[in-house]
Amino acid sequence: MQNQDTPDTNKRSVISILVDNQGGVLARVSSLFCRRGFNIDSLTVSATNDPTISRITVTTHGNENELSQLLLQTERLEVTRQVFELDEKNSLQRELLLLKVQADVHNRAELREIASIYKSKIIDLSPDSMVFELTGRPVKIDAFLLMFKDYNILEMCRTGVTAIERGGMHHHMQKPPQEVSGIQYPYSGAGAKA
Repeated sequence: MQNQDTPDTNKRSVISILVDNQGGVLARVSSLFCRRGFNIDSLTVSATNDPTISRITVTTHGNENELSQLLLQTERLEVTRQVFELDEKNSLQRELLLLKVQADVHNRAELREIASIYKSKIIDLSPDSMVFELTGRPVKIDAFLLMFKDYNILEMCRTGVTAIERGGMHHHMQKPPQEVSGIQYPYSGAGAKA
């Protein structure tokens, strides 16, 4: 029986990392996750309102202690401006799905009905297939895909999570880059245990 005080060993986490917009940054961040034993479930990289900064959004699983160490080590990279975990209740998380399903005159109406229920767009219609586009929270994408388990999925492309916090500016977004280092997660020697 698991102790109630034991951290969740399979917690889903969405991490937002603001980094310098330069070559090789993605490789450095992803290799750090790999070295720490974290599997990356999804990863997106996007521009921000500052052309010198990019946002990397990573979805992963792990326990809270390991995640805290990962965030600390990611923050220590010189290319990292800020790193923080996004709380599901206080953030907007979206994914884009493109799904190609085998279709003919016998099942096309059924497929249209599923698309209508989930507010998915049909963006391509061929004599032997249909392509759906759906944007939504990861749980919505999962539920939509579950509806197609009895159909022949020909191809699928899922972008991974991109996310942003609700409300106005947050404390980790207000500090200029030179003041960010050390405010999110204290370094060892400043009260943190390595």
